[in-house]
Amino acid sequence: MKRTKAPISLLIFVTLVTFSFSCGHKGTQGKQQIIPVTNTEVRLATYQDAYPGVFSNLKKTRTYAVSMLGKFEANTSPAYLWVDSVKLNISYAQWNDERMTGAQFLLNGEGKLDAYTSRNYYQPAPGMDLDQVQYMKTDTVLPQFQGMLEFIHEGKSFFVRVPKIQQLESIYAP
Repeated sequence: MKRTKAPISLLIFVTLVTFSFSCGHKGTQGKQQIIPVTNTEVRLATYQDAYPGVFSNLKKTRTYAVSMLGKFEANTSPAYLWVDSVKLNISYAQWNDERMTGAQFLLNGEGKLDAYTSRNYYQPAPGMDLDQVQYMKTDTVLPQFQGMLEFIHEGKSFFVRVPKIQQLESIYAP
């Protein structure tokens, strides 16, 4: 009987899910165990590249949008979107169609979350250098067009898999 190896992406996903569930339980003796992020369903995940209309070291900006339904314990916060090998800060969010900013990124109850972030890509351009944004590296390289949303609750991280990030048409500035 021939053995087949599991794809690395499956192994990474299983490891992250196992880790998130093991970190997600509170209490042990006679208390109900609570996972702060449950019943989640990623409805849509997209990215769109925007190319600047001026010559500089900024090659493009990629904006990510993730729309999901879920149930969240009080004070759960969407913190990062993991893509490729970096963690991107959630820069803008809407909870049940209400805008959230900064410290207001606290979820509670059941509802719809729309989270947004972006990433800059650079190229050599002598004399036209913008300061480059440095992104937090992860120990995990996710498969192309997949990601993980990281939520923080009481100082612990919990992950929701983003199975497919669809590409939208690129924008070119004049």
